[in-house]
Amino acid sequence: GCIAIAGGFARGLGMSAGLVAAFMTRSVNEAARIAVAAGGEDRTLLGLAGYGDLLAAIVQDDRPEIVLGRLLASGKSREQAEVKLRVEAVELVPRVLAWADKRDLRTPILHAIDQGILGGAPPEQLLHQLMTMPHA
Repeated sequence: GCIAIAGGFARGLGMSAGLVAAFMTRSVNEAARIAVAAGGEDRTLLGLAGYGDLLAAIVQDDRPEIVLGRLLASGKSREQAEVKLRVEAVELVPRVLAWADKRDLRTPILHAIDQGILGGAPPEQLLHQLMTMPHA
């Protein structure tokens, strides 16, 4: 759900399919590192539970996380963005981020979702940050 918000944001900005794919790939990789730190296996997120679910989410224009991401990309604040269903990921992002920070995990995409997308950073600044950050 957290990454799906970012996917909706990217689509709302009109990013090309290639850029959205690159961002999603890096996002799932980061999520897999978090899963490993929590005692899970990275393969869980690198298969149907990760990529599969995310790909299904990205193509659903009416999925609440996608709708929220698109509205935020259009310049609306979280308070202004009206989504019919509750988006649990909004509350989940800072909780996962705090957990990851306590374990010194490198989570630039999760930080960008929290501070940039949900926090209202200018899209151009956020895109530059996400597309130029180190891969590792």
